[in-house]
Order: sequence, then C-alpha cells, then structure tokens
Amino acid sequence: ALPAAARGGLSLLTPAYRAAAQARNWAYDRDLLSASALPRPAISVGNLTVGGTGKTPIVAWLCAELTRAGRTPAILMRGYKARPGEKGDEQRLLEQLLGDSAVVEADPDRARAAERALARRPAIDLFVLDDGFQHRRVRRDLDIVLIDATRPFGFGRLLPRGLLREPISSLGRASAIIITRRDLASPQDLAGIRATVARHTAAPVFECSFEAGAMTDARGNVVADLSERPVLAVCGIGNPDAFFQSLRRRGASVVAELAFGDHQTYTRQDVDRIAQQARRGAAIPVTTQKDWVKLEAIWPAQREIVIAAQRVDFAAGDDAALLQLVSSRIRDE
Repeated sequence: ALPAAARGGLSLLTPAYRAAAQARNWAYDRDLLSASALPRPAISVGNLTVGGTGKTPIVAWLCAELTRAGRTPAILMRGYKARPGEKGDEQRLLEQLLGDSAVVEADPDRARAAERALARRPAIDLFVLDDGFQHRRVRRDLDIVLIDATRPFGFGRLLPRGLLREPISSLGRASAIIITRRDLASPQDLAGIRATVARHTAAPVFECSFEAGAMTDARGNVVADLSERPVLAVCGIGNPDAFFQSLRRRGASVVAELAFGDHQTYTRQDVDRIAQQARRGAAIPVTTQKDWVKLEAIWPAQREIVIAAQRVDFAAGDDAALLQLVSSRIRDE
C-alpha cells in the first residue's frame, strides 16, 4: 500500500513538472529566452532520461575520434555531485581517458566553462557539451541524443513519477539519435524504439553497445582472464545491471553483485562492505573505471580489485556515418 501511495503522490506532481518543461521549451523555441553562442562550434551529447545512458563513454569516444581527425576539442560539463573545489567522477574519468588531448571543464554555466577552457588552451576549435540536451542557454551546431535500449523512454512518464526529463516530443530538436546497449534488447524492442523515435524526428538513428574492455588490477597490470575465479561485480552507476551483464558476456564468473547509488561517494565503510562480501564468496571485486576514480584513494593496497574498461562498439558502419554527420555540421566557416 505504501509504495502505491508514494507512486500516486509523485503522479500528482507530474503535471506541474510537465507544464514547467513545456513552458521552458516553448520560450526557447520562440526566442523569448535567449541562447548564447559559444566562441567555437558546439556539439551536445545528452538524453531525455535521468540515469545512465552511456554519455561518458560516448563523449570520450567522440573526442578521441575528433582528435584523430585533427581537431582540438574541449568538454564542457555541469560537474554533477562534485564537491566545492573538487572534480566529479565523470570529469576525472574523462581526463584520465583522454589525457592531454582534450581540456575538461566543469561548471553549470557552460559559457563560463568555455572561457576558462580557451584560457587554458587557445587552440581549442570545438566544444562538446556533456549532458547538454536540456542546457538550452547555449546554442549548439549538433544535438546528439542517447536512448538506452534497456529503458528507452523512462517508462513513458515524466519526472518525478518516471525517468523522463522532458516529453518524448522533444526529440524533434535532435540532430542524431544513438540507441545505446543495443545488445541488451531484442530485435523487436529495437524496432519499437526506432518506430517511436521516427514519430518525433527525422534525425538519423545509430546504434551501439558497451563492451567490457581491458581489465587491469590496481597497479595497472593487465588481468587476462576472470573465468576461473568467482567475481563480485561492484558499481555505483546509473544502470548497474548493464555493467553486470557486460562482465558475464566477457566470460567473468560473476557470483555476486553489489550496486551502490549512482555517482556514489565511496567511504571506508563502503570499502569494508565490498571486502566482506568478497571474502564471503571467495571472490575478487571487479568495478568500473568511473567507480575506480573514487575508490582508488581509499582502497587498501593489499586488497585485490580489478578495474574494467568500457569499449564502445557501434553497429556496422554507424560509427563512420555518425562521424561524417559531425564533420558536416562543424566545418570551420
């Protein structure tokens, strides 16, 4: 009875949320609210829903490809759940993945972040807005929207009852759609997602999956095989089940799962909890790179742990077609 009452209470708040989201979009669509242009071309990577759709690996992949093509990108992000004066997990992970090839600036004011990025590296010729679809205060040359195939439209409900940040009709603003985690959905489900998308936008649709990539220990040594040892899968991300499944597809013998909250700020008590559960199953903990950037400082050197990288795997030809679309939209004037 209590969960039903809670759902009913959240449903009462949904109309107010919908009205606010629609009014805001209406004002931007009619230039009643103004959007400022950044001093360089801008690409937004965002989504319609809360939770993990795979923005961080897509942003990292995109920036790596742009760098290989001779561009000098900078990533502008909000810095969600970052403590004052500290970098958030996504910023630290992107800096770790991309090294010196891309400047990463976190600030709720993306225009201010752009100024700081250019001060650090005047050669920047392109901005990538991480989680920028709803950040309409900044104009963009390309809007890429991610849809998670395992929960594509937030159960069809807006916040706070569902997961949708804005109505599905907002896909009409998208320049391109990427359906992520395609490998975890049936062909019928993928066809249904494509049909829903087509009702709201003529933007091209691409598909990808996220595979467990290289495995390393805490010292950076490659771990070749996890099929012979029991594994405790540990993470604090938006879609933990997808990570657990990716480990199993990689051949890991996952005997237990431990999911913390999204963007978990790990404590020593959490480390003890992980260690105790691993001992009970005689298992080795395996976690994500995003979790490791927060665990590394407090993880005891004598305790084993494996960090799983994530690799973006596009459907045949989709990566090249997407990059061609990006290139066509951000040509220097």
